[in-house]
Amino acid sequence: MAGITRQLTSTDFEQQNVEYIEFWLQDPFQENQANPGGKLVFNLGGNISEDIIKDGRKLYENGLPDDGNIDLLQKTAWGGTVVPQNQSLIYAFDSTGDERTNQDVGYDGYPDSGETPVIADDPELTAIYSNYSGLDDPANDNYEYFLNAEGDIFDRYKKYNGVEGNTPPDTFSDTDRGANTQPDVEDINRDNTMNTIDSYYEYELDIQPQYLPKSSTEFDNISDANPLKEYLRDFKEQPRALPNGESVNVRWYQIRIPVEGNDRVAVGGISDLRSVRFSRIYLKDFVQPTIFRFGTLDLVRSDWRRYAQTLNDDIPYDSSVDFSVEIIGTIENDGSYERPPGIEPEELYNNNTVVEQNEQSLVLKACDLEAEDSRAVYKNVSFDMRQYKRLRMFMHADDDDSGNLDDEELVGFIRMGNDLTENYYQIEIPLQVSQSTTREGLWPTANEINIPIEILGKVKAQGISDSSLANEDPTFYDVIGDDIRIVSDEFSGYTLGQHRVGIKGNPNFGDIRTLMVGVKNISRDKGDVCGAVWFNEMRLSDMDNEGGWAAVVSMDTNLADFASISATGSQSTSGFGAIEQGPSQRSLEDVKQYDVVTNVNVGQLLPKKWGGIQIPFNYGQSEELITPKYDQFYEDLTLDSRLDAAETEVDKDKIKKQSEDYTKRQSINLIGVRKNRTGDAKPRFYDVENVTLNYSYNKVEHRDFEIENSVSKTVRVGANYAHNFNPVTIQPFKKNDSLFTGKYWKILKDFNLNLLPSSFTINTDLNRQFNRQKFRDADLSGGSNIEIEELFRRNYTFDFQYTVNYNLTESLQFNFTASNNNIVRNYFQDNIINGGNKIQRLMFGMAFWILEIQTGKCKTLG
Repeated sequence: MAGITRQLTSTDFEQQNVEYIEFWLQDPFQENQANPGGKLVFNLGGNISEDIIKDGRKLYENGLPDDGNIDLLQKTAWGGTVVPQNQSLIYAFDSTGDERTNQDVGYDGYPDSGETPVIADDPELTAIYSNYSGLDDPANDNYEYFLNAEGDIFDRYKKYNGVEGNTPPDTFSDTDRGANTQPDVEDINRDNTMNTIDSYYEYELDIQPQYLPKSSTEFDNISDANPLKEYLRDFKEQPRALPNGESVNVRWYQIRIPVEGNDRVAVGGISDLRSVRFSRIYLKDFVQPTIFRFGTLDLVRSDWRRYAQTLNDDIPYDSSVDFSVEIIGTIENDGSYERPPGIEPEELYNNNTVVEQNEQSLVLKACDLEAEDSRAVYKNVSFDMRQYKRLRMFMHADDDDSGNLDDEELVGFIRMGNDLTENYYQIEIPLQVSQSTTREGLWPTANEINIPIEILGKVKAQGISDSSLANEDPTFYDVIGDDIRIVSDEFSGYTLGQHRVGIKGNPNFGDIRTLMVGVKNISRDKGDVCGAVWFNEMRLSDMDNEGGWAAVVSMDTNLADFASISATGSQSTSGFGAIEQGPSQRSLEDVKQYDVVTNVNVGQLLPKKWGGIQIPFNYGQSEELITPKYDQFYEDLTLDSRLDAAETEVDKDKIKKQSEDYTKRQSINLIGVRKNRTGDAKPRFYDVENVTLNYSYNKVEHRDFEIENSVSKTVRVGANYAHNFNPVTIQPFKKNDSLFTGKYWKILKDFNLNLLPSSFTINTDLNRQFNRQKFRDADLSGGSNIEIEELFRRNYTFDFQYTVNYNLTESLQFNFTASNNNIVRNYFQDNIINGGNKIQRLMFGMAFWILEIQTGKCKTLG
């Protein structure tokens, strides 16, 4: 038995959707057909023992004594090997002296000179390994660089994986160098722990000469008794020139092992592939030297996931159906695969060389698929199909060497929509079995899905008209030219080359979230069938490149210093976009908008003898109407088609308003209304010039797809009073110099007092807000709605603040500020503000004083 083990960094195979172990293997018996063969085994699991020397102890080379003296180390029970006594912290050799040479001795802990005495000192080892004790390297673990070895390629690499001496400290040249710079450890993933548990899945292949076909004919006719039949996927035999001038035909086999296949064996209680940290490959039961040459060795993942649920509620999901997901391409499967007609591969230009890129198809194979049952794969996507005119995809069908498939027994389908069970479109076409190996024969025109996108819109419009979208089962229609015809039985009545479209719920091809492709058995008379279907080049074509236009108008007018008017207007249509934007990035809505703002100094209209009166008046109004190209409820139907299908003007108006986004704003402002002081009259505290008035009114009306009606009003009124007093200061002792001559009496001489405050201000603010919003009724399937009540919000606040600034003396200032924040009770009762009787309305007026919030504290009076 011989094998290799490595760690894996991407460990969650279920999340990564790893499907296969895939490799190309050259015929290992081509040079010796008498070789009886053996078994090739793969292990994948979260735990594979890292204990190479099965002694239960961890060896790491840099933990051995740096002087090479291992006499103090305790021998293990497995062959007398030794291990370090200290815990491993890092894996690194010392870079100076002989420490690296003394420690780089391999997993047994002994240099060559110490391996022979170990065998001689142990009777059990002597009985088993006495024939090796006289060799230069009894453990056969020495490293040798392949350019220093002699012989053929296999002899040169025979000791390249040796662990003793594979990190020499000084030897480094083009012809002699080490394998790595780190010490060898019994810790494959280097997480500082040695795993001794085995928990993995095992995949075993019986590799014997009689099981490997020798020609394409044998490959095409593999017996069902061959244990490799389900794993062999391709065969190539090509001549190769040898260095000695001879030419031989070399046979290569593509082998694909499903990681979740039925033949896998669970070891150690493993239950899933969510944490696969290790992989191991080994050979066993070989009695003759055998060379395995792997051309590739890959873990193959797919963007497409198997759908492990039933697609027909009348038939439970049968896990015993042989269903596999594969790929086939021009590079690896040349000779058995051709790309579809009209499809040319991309070319890569590199170093004056043109390299054609690989072109592949998705392959779904199903065997023992019963009538009316389906198998499919899916993936999550996000794309908008509305800017395209056609959906296309090539398909190929064959019997997968079963000889059990005829035309119109399998249907290939695409399912797409918001989900895969309740809201989706399904596009189907019956499949013709391919009989030719040409491009046109492998991809018959009758198998191609080539359907106008507008057909999906017609299907949905028909479902809206006859209320079939709410049906429990999907409704199917045959596509005949540009028309559709309802189908009574989804499993019969198919015609080669004719599409069939199904719909369930309210899917939206403007926002596709899930995509599924699969096969369906419609052969009721025949029963179970086996077949393989290729899917290739699913694409959207014939982009809708219709453009739009946009215009902007603006105006600014000034009437001296009396008034100014600013106005702007704009309009854009669906299809308009910037030069750098593609068709899919352009606007899908018509937008109309205007905005008018006026400023008028009304005070200039008053008589001159009333001079100084300032009345700044501001009025603004704007409207914006956004009309989408597509209906907002059925987002893949145009709004025009929905309006044309409306039976009454009331329905038409409802549909139109439901999709439109409309906003109107109005504002009236009188900010800073006051009388400016004129003349030389002395300011008095009762002058009207001390008062400033403010008024603001704002109203916003809005409706859209979610909001049926929304109104927001705000009224704000404020008054400000401010007066500055002239100081009245007394200094009674200022002129009494004879009385206050001493320096200690000077403070009395400077005594002063101000009789009036410096300033007095009062600010009042009344703020009243009203909001009303009505959401549109929730539309449920079946035509029933949930009525949503209209929402109201009313806020009424009165804020009051006054401030006194008082300079008591020239050096002493006193400031006092008080504020009151009041919330007025203001509510609806039986749709009448504040109740319905006079007493309640009177109480509303008194409510201004009932609830008082003063300086941050809530106080309820009465």
